[in-house]
Amino acid sequence: MGRMHIFLGLLSVVYFFEAIGGSYLISAIQNIERQFQIPSKISGLMVSASDLGYIPTVIFVAYFGSRGNRAKWIGSGALLAAFTYLAIASPNFIYPVAVPQANTSEIQMSDSVTNWTTHNDNAEYAYYSIDGDLLNEAMNLVPGTLAGNISTTELRQFFSLFVRRRSDKASSDLFRIRRSAVAPFTYCGQLVNEFRRIMTNLRCSDNSGNKSLLFILLPALFFLGIGRTMPWSLGIPLVDDNVKRKSLPAYFAGMSFVRVLGPISGFLLGSFCNKLYYTLHPPVGITPSDPAWIGAWWIGFIFIGVITIFPSVALFFFPVEFKSGSGGRKKRINLFDKCKDNKEDKSCLREKAIDFLHSYAKLFRTKIYVGSVLGRICDVLAFKAMFGVFGFALGTIIGGFATHRYRLNGRRAAMFVLVVSTVNMGLFFLKAFIACESVVNSVGLNGRDNNYNFTHVCNSDCGCADARLYPVCDIKGYAFFSPCHAGCREVKVDRDESDYMASQISFVHNVELFGYGGMVRKDFCKHTCTIPTIIFFSLVLNGALFAGMGVVPGLLILLRSVPTDTRSQSLGLQGLLVSLFGTLPSPVLWGYLIDSACLVWETSCTSDRGNCVIYEAHTLRMRMHVMYTIIRIVSMFTDIYVWYHAQKLNIIDVDEIERDDSAASQLII
Repeated sequence: MGRMHIFLGLLSVVYFFEAIGGSYLISAIQNIERQFQIPSKISGLMVSASDLGYIPTVIFVAYFGSRGNRAKWIGSGALLAAFTYLAIASPNFIYPVAVPQANTSEIQMSDSVTNWTTHNDNAEYAYYSIDGDLLNEAMNLVPGTLAGNISTTELRQFFSLFVRRRSDKASSDLFRIRRSAVAPFTYCGQLVNEFRRIMTNLRCSDNSGNKSLLFILLPALFFLGIGRTMPWSLGIPLVDDNVKRKSLPAYFAGMSFVRVLGPISGFLLGSFCNKLYYTLHPPVGITPSDPAWIGAWWIGFIFIGVITIFPSVALFFFPVEFKSGSGGRKKRINLFDKCKDNKEDKSCLREKAIDFLHSYAKLFRTKIYVGSVLGRICDVLAFKAMFGVFGFALGTIIGGFATHRYRLNGRRAAMFVLVVSTVNMGLFFLKAFIACESVVNSVGLNGRDNNYNFTHVCNSDCGCADARLYPVCDIKGYAFFSPCHAGCREVKVDRDESDYMASQISFVHNVELFGYGGMVRKDFCKHTCTIPTIIFFSLVLNGALFAGMGVVPGLLILLRSVPTDTRSQSLGLQGLLVSLFGTLPSPVLWGYLIDSACLVWETSCTSDRGNCVIYEAHTLRMRMHVMYTIIRIVSMFTDIYVWYHAQKLNIIDVDEIERDDSAASQLII
C-alpha cells in the first residue's frame, strides 16, 4: 500500500496547486492591468477564459480519459497546466514596460519636515498641506481685518511671504500635491482635488496599453481550463479502484480538504508577491500602498508552474506494477478502469460517437445522480456568495470521519447530507437578524435627507465632487463622507513611536462648521458592531462547517448512483453542469442583488456607476439572506428526492462490483 500512498500524495499535490492557481490568478489580475494598461473589461475576459476551456472539453476528457491510462492523462493535464502558468508569466519578459521614476532631486525641507526628523515621539506634522501653519495664521487675521481691527498691511505681508515661498519651493509643493492626490482620503483643496481629477482622466483616456500580450494570455488560460478537467474527473475513480471501500471516506475527505485549502494558499501567495515590485527594484518613493505600485505577479505563476511539473512528470511515468516489500511479489495499481475492457478499441468513429452519447444519456436517466447534481448546482450557486473557507475545509474532514465511523450507507448517508444541509441553511438565515450601526451606515443616514448629496455651504468651494469615501467624525460622533466634505483644509499626523502605520491622522477645520470649529478624525467615530461581528462570523464558521460535512457523503452517493463504468463521465458531466449553471451565473446573480441595494456610487472611466461605496444595510442584508435561503430550500428538496431513491444504494460496504452495477441499474429510469 506504500506505493499507493505515494500516488495519492502526488495526486493531492496536483489538486492543491490546481486550486492555488485559480485563486492566485484573481489576485494577480489587477497588477497585470496596471503593468500593461489593460482595460477592466478585457481583464474580466481573462478570468473567464479558463472556464471557456474547461466547460466544452470536460465531458470529452472524462469519456476518453477513462478508457486509457488515467495516471498518464492526469499527469499530462497537470503538465499542460504547469506550462500554461509559465506562459502566463512570460509577457513580463517579452513585453518590457518602462519603469516610472520619481523625482529624486534634493529640496530644502520645510520646518514641519525638519521637526518630523527629530526624535519627538508624539510630534504633530503637516504631512500633506502646503505651508498650512502660515495659511492658518493668515486666515485668523481675516475676521479682524474685515472688522477694521487689524491693519491690512500685516495680512498682505503674510500672503506675500506665502507667494515667495511658492516660488522657492515649487518642487516641494508639487511633491506634496502629488502625495495628497494619491492619498486614500480627500480634503478641502481645489488645487489638489483638481490635480487628482486630472490624474484620473489621464488614466481613463490612456490607450497606450499593450494588448498584443493577449495573444499569449488568452490561449494559455484556455489551455489551463483544459488541463483542469483531468485531475478530478479521472483521479476520483482511480482512487476508488485502488482503495478499500471502508477507507474511501477518509481518503476523499483528505483530498477535499486539500482542494478547499488551495484557494486560501493562493491568496496568501498573491499577498506575498504583491509586496514585491514587479522589477524587484522599486523606484525611490513608491511603496506597496501607492496606487502606482505593481506587484511581482509573475513570480507566483513561475513558482506554481515549476512546482507542478515534478508531480506531473511522476504521475505520467508512474509504474503500473511494483514489487511488494514481502516476498518480492509484484503488485498492480489499477491505472486503467477495472470495469472497462482496455483492449485496443478498433471501433469506427460513428460507433464511438454513439457510445459517447449513450454513456451520458444513461447518466441523465439515473434518478439519484440527477437529484445529486441538481443539489450541487444549487449549493455552488449559493456558496459562491459567501462561506467560511476554513470551516468548510474542516467540515469535509468531519464528514468523512462520520461516514467511515458510523458506516453511513444508502438512505442514512442521504439523510446525513439532508440534515447538515438544513442546519447550514438555518444558521445562515439567522444572520439576517444580526444588525449593527456602522460608521458607513451613519454616513448614509446623514445623507438621506439631501438625497445623498453631501455638498454643503461649508464645502462648496472645496472640489469634493469626486472625493473618495473616507468617513471621519467630529468629537460629537457626527459622521462625514470625507474630510473634504467636513471642510478640512489641513491634515496633521500624530506620530506614534516612529510607526507611520500606527500614526493618528487629524483633519483640522479652519472654518466654523455647523456651529463649531476644531478637528475630525476616524477615532471619534462610534459604532455598535463589535459584538454583532463576533456573532456573525461565529455563525459563518459553524454554518460552513456543516456545509462541508456533506461533501464526502455527497460525493460517495454520486459515485455509487451510477454504473461503475461511467464514474468518470458522471464527474465530468457534473463539472460541466455545475460550472455552466452554478459557477458562471453566480457572480451575475449576486452582483445584481448586491448592486440593487446601493445608495451611493463611485464613477468609473466608462460610466457613472463604478463601485458602490454605501449600501442600504437592511435591504442588502435581507435580500442576500432570503435569496440564499430560497436557493438552499430548492437544494433541500433535491436532497429529499435523493434520500427517497437511495434505499438500495451501497456506498462503503465491501461488496462485489457486479452487485453494485445491479443496484445502480435498478435506479435508472
